[in-house]
Amino acid sequence: MSSSRITTSVSNIYTDLDKLNIPTFLKYLLKIIKNSFLSVFQFFTPWAIVLAALFYAGNFQYYQNSLLLVSAIVSLYGIMIIYYYPRKLVIPYFDINVSNDQDKKNFGALFDLVFHQVPLILILLKYNRRVKGDNLLLGLIFSALYIIINNPNKVYQFKCENCGDNRKTDIERCFVSCFVLNLSVILLTLSILVILILELQKTYKN
Repeated sequence: MSSSRITTSVSNIYTDLDKLNIPTFLKYLLKIIKNSFLSVFQFFTPWAIVLAALFYAGNFQYYQNSLLLVSAIVSLYGIMIIYYYPRKLVIPYFDINVSNDQDKKNFGALFDLVFHQVPLILILLKYNRRVKGDNLLLGLIFSALYIIINNPNKVYQFKCENCGDNRKTDIERCFVSCFVLNLSVILLTLSILVILILELQKTYKN
C-alpha cells in the first residue's frame, strides 16, 4: 500500500470518529443500559435471584428465613401467573402466552421452572437449620419495597381495575387472582407492623 493510500485511510478513520460524536453515543448507550435495567427489574424475580446469588456467595446467612420467604413468594406467584391467571408474561423481547399454542406452553413451563422454582429449590438445599434465623423482617420489607417502586397489577397485567375486560373464561380467574394479590399486600403490611411492634417491645424490655 502506498503512503498516499495509507494517509487517505487514516484520514477517513478520523473523519468517521469525528462524525460519531462520542458524547452522543455514550448518552444513548447509558440510556439503553438504564432502560434495560428498569425493564428487567420491574419484575420481582430478578430481585429474588440477586438475593439468592448473594446468599450462595456466603452473604446474608443470618437472613436465610427472609430469603426463603422471598423465594417462596416468587415460586407461588410464578405458578399462579404462568398456569392460572393471566397465563401470560410479557418481558422484554419475549411474549410468553401459555394459554394458546403448545410451543408457548412448553416455553412458559420451562421459564417457570428455571426462574421461579429452581431458586427456591437451591435455597432449600443450602438452608441450614443450625443457623439461628431472622424474624422475616428483611424479606417483608424487601417485598414491600418492590410493591412501592413497581405496580404488580400493571407489570403482570392482572387487569384488577376491570376484570370484565378479560375473556369470559378468564373473568373469574381475574377476580380470584386480584383478591389473592390484594390480600397478600394487606397481610404483608400487617406482618411488618406486628414484627416492628414486637421488636420495639423487646427493645423496651431490655
